[in-house]
Amino acid sequence: WDDAVFYDEPSLEGSIYPGIEFEKRKLLSEEYLNLYEKKLKRTSTLHYDLVGLISFLSSNDYNISKVFDILNKGKIKFKGIDGSFYFVKNSIVRDLKVLKIQNGKALQVSK
Repeated sequence: WDDAVFYDEPSLEGSIYPGIEFEKRKLLSEEYLNLYEKKLKRTSTLHYDLVGLISFLSSNDYNISKVFDILNKGKIKFKGIDGSFYFVKNSIVRDLKVLKIQNGKALQVSK
């Protein structure tokens, strides 16, 4: 969905789908392109958020018991490049928005 060609496809005009607006990761994409002269792979934001999570856990001196508590009970929401996420029963849950393709762009239609 991050390929701009989708947004200009007439048959997709008005389509809705779950996701995160590109603007949320635009700065990271631009910095990556400037540094490595390559486009950031879409799945790279998962790694970026993982490193941020590990940094948060280590800087707060969480012990293994507290980490398991976070990964199983969804007590803390983390803000990542692709929006907020939390853990329930050791699985990641993401707060996605509803986007709509309109006039060559993907616009958020839900908060």
